[in-house]
Amino acid sequence: MFNKIKNRLLISSIIVSIVVIFVSYTNYTKHINDYEIEIENLINSTISKISFDINKVDSIVIDTVQLKHEVYRKVVSDSIEKLKENKNFDLNKLKSEIDKQFPTKLITSQIYLINKNYVIYNTTLKNDLNLNMSNFLGAKEYIDNANKNSSKIYIANPSFDVLNKQYVTYTYKSLYPDSNVVLEIGFFDKFTSNLKDKLYQFKFQNSIIKDVEIFANYGKYVLNLSNHIVPKNITKKEFIRQRIDTKDKDFLIVNDVVKSGKNYSYDIHIKDKKYRIIYTKDLDKKISSSKIKSYVIKTKVDITGFENRLFDLKVRFYTTLVLMLLLLLILYRFLNNSFVKPLNEILNNMQKWNKITNPKILNSSDELSQLAKSFNKTFDNQVILQNSLEQRVKEELEKNRKKDEQIM
Repeated sequence: MFNKIKNRLLISSIIVSIVVIFVSYTNYTKHINDYEIEIENLINSTISKISFDINKVDSIVIDTVQLKHEVYRKVVSDSIEKLKENKNFDLNKLKSEIDKQFPTKLITSQIYLINKNYVIYNTTLKNDLNLNMSNFLGAKEYIDNANKNSSKIYIANPSFDVLNKQYVTYTYKSLYPDSNVVLEIGFFDKFTSNLKDKLYQFKFQNSIIKDVEIFANYGKYVLNLSNHIVPKNITKKEFIRQRIDTKDKDFLIVNDVVKSGKNYSYDIHIKDKKYRIIYTKDLDKKISSSKIKSYVIKTKVDITGFENRLFDLKVRFYTTLVLMLLLLLILYRFLNNSFVKPLNEILNNMQKWNKITNPKILNSSDELSQLAKSFNKTFDNQVILQNSLEQRVKEELEKNRKKDEQIM
């Protein structure tokens, strides 16, 4: 009979509960978004610092190497003359003569003769023999320019050789006009590489950055805390092939990031810590002056603190949800037992004109008890009145009967 009232009260309770749950969920999702933004901002600031330092170091390296350009040009010119005099001049002997010009042994050389098909047909580095240089776009461009302008010596910007862990400067010069043969000499500079190592001293203000590795040319470039052990007698082509064959995780991910231009991340658990590994493609926006076009920055972030905060939020959210459900259940039972059932019983007794005798209703101190007692009082008064009327009717009937008897 009072089901409509009961349903309205229940619906109101549900609406209030939904509002509370929605507010809790909104707060929870906001903290998750803040958490992701905080990590992203931290990574971006770290990458910006790394990029700035790479830019600075590469500029210093380039400036340092440029001071040696005249020496390199003289070495190339002398080598060309010797090869012109004797086409069968031993390249290993030539390499030995070149290396002697750098008595500190901080610079060593490798010599390559490249034919018109961009293939290395003679070299001091036997592992590179028959290597097709057309696969290396920068080298191909220098070879073409050297063949077009046979009188000029072309010097490339220094690049980092991941196999030898050194900076190398390559020079290109046509052997003689219309020969379509290019002499390439690579000058491996230990001094510049050592300078780079001294300059790379990254210090992060936030301690949650646990490790940073920079990949270029399919190998770790700096901050190489866990470098691959690469055999010395191996070509770049073989190195890349081995990385694919062995399914080297870093190499495969870096390769995908370089090709797709999209960042990649995954989470790992180490003991009681949780880390997020993030691979970020620089896209040449921050490392603008660098000549290496495939930088990928791998950052290891300790997200344990963030996860603990999220866990606390989850506990609070689910606790609120469970409490609201329990509250709804308790409220439903309370309304049903304390309001709906007693009210239905009072109304039923009123309709049937029965006195209310339920002690739970009569002994309570609420409005329902007052209503029940008021009804019982009305009921008792009505019973008294009815009994009085019945008594008077009996008395009148008795009087009339006696009168009738006297008449008779």
